[in-house]
Amino acid sequence: MHQREHILGLPFFADKLPKALNRLKEGGLLTAPAAPALVNLGYDGTYTAALLASDIILADSGLMVVQWFLMKRRRVPRISGLKLVRALLQDPQVRATRGAFWVKPSEEAAKRTQAWLRGKGIAAEKKDFYVAPIYPSKGIIRDETLLKHIEARKPAYIFINIAGGKQEILGHMLKRKLSYTPAIICTGAAIAFLTGEQAYIPIWADRFALGWLLRCIHSPKTFCKRYLKALKFIPILLRNRERMPQHGRH
Repeated sequence: MHQREHILGLPFFADKLPKALNRLKEGGLLTAPAAPALVNLGYDGTYTAALLASDIILADSGLMVVQWFLMKRRRVPRISGLKLVRALLQDPQVRATRGAFWVKPSEEAAKRTQAWLRGKGIAAEKKDFYVAPIYPSKGIIRDETLLKHIEARKPAYIFINIAGGKQEILGHMLKRKLSYTPAIICTGAAIAFLTGEQAYIPIWADRFALGWLLRCIHSPKTFCKRYLKALKFIPILLRNRERMPQHGRH
């Protein structure tokens, strides 16, 4: 069993990266919620349920990790989605034929990811990619077509690279409905930082939790508003601490 730190009612992973990688070999749902999405805890029941159903919840948010230390004087290891993906791409099982399946937000993103993976010597066939439709912004997500694609391929690892808030709900659906137990990785745009679809984030910037700044510089219209929303997270954590936020208590 890995160590956990309960923050806002969620059991965040509080151990070293190799333990997370070993746990994923057994399958299960991994999520890495960012602060802009965490403000919906307690308000969005479907999203909250998906996080609670996760087998591993990474403390990806630098804001949360720093604020938690200032409040509680307890260190929670920050493992970003990018750091996790970098490590997984070295795994022989992920690199093998039919080892991984990728859910992408667009055809262009699928093509760029496939080309990048193949350039790194990772087996990636066209059938290993699925372009997600526009899912509802709230509520349950159903996608029988995706289920059929995955059941036909039966990959050991499924990477969901769509927007936060939706990817966790989709991952939860897959965990409940698939006939086998793959590792379902909800890390959003992490792979896009490597393929060039989004701002490149070097290892040092990721280590110091500066990815948000590079994204804002690269695409200010898209990301500045999003990260300003994350400031709402500060009073939520101050008020609730270990407790799950309830509707009306934010």
